[in-house]
Amino acid sequence: MSWATADNQSGLYKAWKLVDQTEVQSEATVLFYGTEIATSDSEQINLAADGTWYYHFIVMDNKGLTQS
Repeated sequence: MSWATADNQSGLYKAWKLVDQTEVQSEATVLFYGTEIATSDSEQINLAADGTWYYHFIVMDNKGLTQS
């Protein structure tokens, strides 16, 4: 999986992911239950089982602003 990163000039600070079978998750849920990951532009994931999976992704910049 890969994505394009855009920076608002403050710099990327952290990123979190949550991979599950729930279509919509709140930002608070992703931050609490998710896994902190490197702020790169790609990641390899392995799914635990067949079915429909959703990748929830949130980044935080150095000013503390988040974007999902």
